[in-house]
Amino acid sequence: IGSYSIKAVELKHSKKSDSAFEVKKIGYELLPHDAIVEGTIIDSASVVETIKMVFDENKIKTKDVVISISGNSVIIKKISLPSMESEELAESIIWEAKHNIPYPYEETNVDYAIIEPPEGTSDRNLDILLVAAKKDKISNYSNVVNQANKSLEAIEVDVFALQNAAEINYPEVINSNTVAIVNLGANITNVIIIEKGNPQLFRDLSIGGSFFTENLSKDLSIGF
Repeated sequence: IGSYSIKAVELKHSKKSDSAFEVKKIGYELLPHDAIVEGTIIDSASVVETIKMVFDENKIKTKDVVISISGNSVIIKKISLPSMESEELAESIIWEAKHNIPYPYEETNVDYAIIEPPEGTSDRNLDILLVAAKKDKISNYSNVVNQANKSLEAIEVDVFALQNAAEINYPEVINSNTVAIVNLGANITNVIIIEKGNPQLFRDLSIGGSFFTENLSKDLSIGF
């Protein structure tokens, strides 16, 4: 769900391999102007109708949906903690979240993933990716999916969705090099730098294609 359009891809497991996927259907529909502004859904009715249209026009049968989000309401932090039991780790994560997130902890949904250390590393510390998203952002997006009569299975973060897609398609490249992935959207540009499969830097920049279009429009006195 972007600020300019809604894209959908229906995937199915490949018969050749359980870890491979085949693209079954692809859908793309433009949103009305300003239906979503700076990552916030302003006109939910239009977004709901557009989601339905993407499915209907492209004969996408499945109702199970995964979406991804980004922007100022999503915080990603990389932290390091000493090795500990899983129960202790869960408590430490809550403590770290409360001290690393610029929003009240009660207003956010928090998740984390342990980054596997490179082979041959003797470091006993745990590198952890801490991800927090504001609850109002999550409800903002989950509501339109539910209102479109779809079942929301999971919410991903844009930069990690990009990494997952790259790893599935180019495992040798991603796991043996340092790679930057840039996704230029209408209002947000996602950037992630991956070193041998491990995410090292992630940014959501509040600038995209619409910024350039608007400035060209003004400078040349022509329509958007």
